[in-house]
Amino acid sequence: MCLAKVFVDQNDFAQSVTNFRQNGDELTFITLFGEEKTVTGEVESIDFTESIINVTSK
Repeated sequence: MCLAKVFVDQNDFAQSVTNFRQNGDELTFITLFGEEKTVTGEVESIDFTESIINVTSK
């Protein structure tokens, strides 16, 4: 199972992320445990090998 780590402006934001939704500038990341974390920004990069999502906040 691939679980992602999310970094916002290079700071640890969420771990064990299984899913995310985008609604305009709002990005909602959902963890394995059902916790939802939302940030306003845009995805800068996704590294599938390392399971890392980098987000730049607005």
